[in-house]
Amino acid sequence: MSAQPRQATNPEVWTRWEGQVVKGVYPLRRCLGGSDQGAVFLSEYNSGKTAAAAIKIVPVVGSQAEARLAHWRTAASLTHPNLVRLFDMGRCQLGGREYLFVVMEYGEQTLAEFLAQRVLTADEVRPLLLPTLDALTFLHGNQLAHSQLKPSNFLVVKDQLKLASDSVRPIGYRGVAATDDIFSLGLTLLEALTQRTPISPADQDEVGSLLANVPGTFANTVRRCLHPNPANRPTVAELQTQQEAARPANATPGEGPHAHPLLLAIPAALLFALAVWIAQHPSGYSPAATKPPAATPAPAPTRAASPAVPTVKKPTPVPRPQPADEITPQPTNEVVESPPVQSATTPSSPAKASFFSGPPSGGPSDVLIEVIPDPPRAVTRTIQDNILVTARVLVDPTGNVMAVMIERAGPNRSLTNLADEAARGWKFVPADKQDTRVWVLTFEFTPLGATARAKAI
Repeated sequence: MSAQPRQATNPEVWTRWEGQVVKGVYPLRRCLGGSDQGAVFLSEYNSGKTAAAAIKIVPVVGSQAEARLAHWRTAASLTHPNLVRLFDMGRCQLGGREYLFVVMEYGEQTLAEFLAQRVLTADEVRPLLLPTLDALTFLHGNQLAHSQLKPSNFLVVKDQLKLASDSVRPIGYRGVAATDDIFSLGLTLLEALTQRTPISPADQDEVGSLLANVPGTFANTVRRCLHPNPANRPTVAELQTQQEAARPANATPGEGPHAHPLLLAIPAALLFALAVWIAQHPSGYSPAATKPPAATPAPAPTRAASPAVPTVKKPTPVPRPQPADEITPQPTNEVVESPPVQSATTPSSPAKASFFSGPPSGGPSDVLIEVIPDPPRAVTRTIQDNILVTARVLVDPTGNVMAVMIERAGPNRSLTNLADEAARGWKFVPADKQDTRVWVLTFEFTPLGATARAKAI
């Protein structure tokens, strides 16, 4: 019997591999997330035309490595419109250690990210459920199970709803069963409709209390999926028949997935375009590279400092349980609005926004609205060295931010989240042409608070 030393693979450690190239082919552009089990990076895949891709890196664990590679090869052979495609997989070396990697389609958004904003209604769940059941029918028919159905594995890929497929396993492998997928589907539906999951799914009393907040059309379905006895859970075919019968009479079979708010919440195609743009225009990060030239002082007031400007309370976001490795701050802040900007709306990010007629202090004159993160004191007082977070934003011709991609995340997840949300509230001078633009926003967090600067690309 032998024991292997545990490797330090927390999210902060994974970021050190950014800039490395796996097998001389796949660049690790940016860490999208990680845990002790592995990490996912933004990368690119060239199959005749370079496109954004995601690459998952996991530590090699004894004899499990070959089995995992075999499972990935099986998943790569599958073809279904609602399963994420796997392009390549193998072994690689990073820092003298051996890892496994799998390259797959890049998902612009996950259901988990959508649920951080709000719950789904019953009418919104059905278009999400139908393609999921199609994928499960395909998998179970091939004696395969997804094995990890959860909101973070529901992705938007080029405006198409898909399930991550790197977790696909043969039914019977280490006890994996099709009924496990049904149970996990029940938990996902419960979270989608309530933003909560039971602490102990086997506790029927706890499940029952959560189901009290689920619309009647789905409460019975979720209850059956979460039945403690696998034999009493519905099959995918039963669920599919039930949902097809409930489909509106004027709906067409193909419109469900594309009409879902998860696909409309962000411009997925634009996010994809931004990802490709970043992949094709890599840039090293340094404070000097993103620091804009000194701006000529403007006579107009900045930062909305006038005491005559009214204040508007920002709505408090709905709390939602987060995984242990994620910290989502939910501070209550104020948003300041200047009368000259009549079309501005209160940003939804946990930040303070400045609405003014002149350029922001130290920023380019093309910036109309600058949103500065407002981190809680409990976070800023722990900062020893200033923390920089940079984000590339895609700006439409009207000056609104359409998409945000964090280019350099800081060591603190909550500050990175604050920067991401703040970036979405910026507004720029409308363009003369109908072209989109890319800006780099740099947020600097210090013990005294946060500042921001912008640079056009």
